[in-house]
Amino acid sequence: DVVIGIGTANADVSGSNLSVQRNQVTAEARNNDASNGLAFSNGLATLGTSAAVSNLQSSSAAVQATVATYMAVSVPATTAAVDTSNLTATDNRALGLAVGNSASNSLGATATNLSGNANIAAASGGSNWTTPALTTNADYGVSNRQAHTGDTTSTVNATVAIDADGAPVTAGTASVTGNSAQSIAQSNSASNAATLGATNITGVTGAVASVQVSQGEMVSATSNAATPANVSFAVRALSIDSTPVTVSDNAVLASAGRNEAFNSLSASATTISGGGKGNNASAYVAGVVTTGADYSVMNVQQAAGGVSATANPGVIGVI
Repeated sequence: DVVIGIGTANADVSGSNLSVQRNQVTAEARNNDASNGLAFSNGLATLGTSAAVSNLQSSSAAVQATVATYMAVSVPATTAAVDTSNLTATDNRALGLAVGNSASNSLGATATNLSGNANIAAASGGSNWTTPALTTNADYGVSNRQAHTGDTTSTVNATVAIDADGAPVTAGTASVTGNSAQSIAQSNSASNAATLGATNITGVTGAVASVQVSQGEMVSATSNAATPANVSFAVRALSIDSTPVTVSDNAVLASAGRNEAFNSLSASATTISGGGKGNNASAYVAGVVTTGADYSVMNVQQAAGGVSATANPGVIGVI
């Protein structure tokens, strides 16, 4: 918890600035996490080679992230009064993140003259839930394979408040703004990118290919209020007099998914010619998907099981 607490009985809070801001409470759980990159640059005149970035992730264990937090300016019931004081709870964040497999894969090649060398197999494998098959036959290729067969669960219980339940607030300000409680559960996540740049690209093939499979009983994300009073974002006081109160721009968020992929292939040049190889990428999960182009982006996803995202905001406002 993150709390400014006033502990002296029957005392006044007067002429003060009390602020709880820019705090973050995070629980992050991942089975596999990878960042893979390969780059050719630095003013090359001619580049004639082959290159590949390949990622394979497989996991079967359950993943769980849990956050329980109370962030507040807290004035106890025994406080006599709060006057001419500024009370703020701003830009605080509670985040729960559970991920089975995550990867960022990138390949970059820049030169004045860029040419290929030979077909290469960037990745290959089996043909079932735990080892989906994927092959890229390209001069420059990025391939991603991910399989997760366990449950994925994220739970966030959070409250952000100005809590002066037992005291009058007079001639000051009170604001609860820009706070968030966010829960994310994701079975597989990947970003795959290949970038080719030259004046002349000659006889080159390029491919970005991704296969993701997710199988488990449940991918679940839940975001709740933390306190027994079921408060998410609030200003609470015995009474409020001559005091502007703001509760705004706060968010309770929940997101759950099995497979997500962001795939891109970029080739820029004055002249571009392909290699005409005609068998650039293929994949198999429950069926065969093949691309037969010099430049191709391919994505295959398959999922089985439940997905649930629930945001349960408690009280938001002045109470």
